[in-house]
Amino acid sequence: MEIRAEKTTPIEIELVAGRPGKSERPDRRTPLGSVADEVTRLLQVARINRGRTVYTGGIQGERLQAASVSDPAELAEYEVNSIFQQLKKIMESADSNMNHLVKATYFVSTESASQKLNELRPRIYDPLHPPAASKAMVLGMPVQQSGLSIDMIAAPASN
Repeated sequence: MEIRAEKTTPIEIELVAGRPGKSERPDRRTPLGSVADEVTRLLQVARINRGRTVYTGGIQGERLQAASVSDPAELAEYEVNSIFQQLKKIMESADSNMNHLVKATYFVSTESASQKLNELRPRIYDPLHPPAASKAMVLGMPVQQSGLSIDMIAAPASN
């Protein structure tokens, strides 16, 4: 589903629901009428079938210390990769992994961060197990010069 906050700014929204069951992995479904391409295929319904739920919040990228780098795309790529490296460590510490992510919320404050996120996330997630995703443009981030912050919901990888 796509909602537009302004005439040119789409906001992605999805649903995460729980249901007791025995499935090892969360179920993922693309809602009727949705088109599945490399970016919008991440817009799905995810259902947690068992166990506890893992929540993360406010993961922001590390700032690139190289003062000589001024290309917004290069800075955004570093930031996106930094966030997903942190996320992998967080998931491991919570007995989960990147294949058990069920819901991603992306807050982007720069166009370069938004574009780089769209470019990289299909390579980061297993194409058969991406999380449902929401993305919204925001005016700014708590950390100066940051263009992206993410929140995640995951299922455990094992009981």
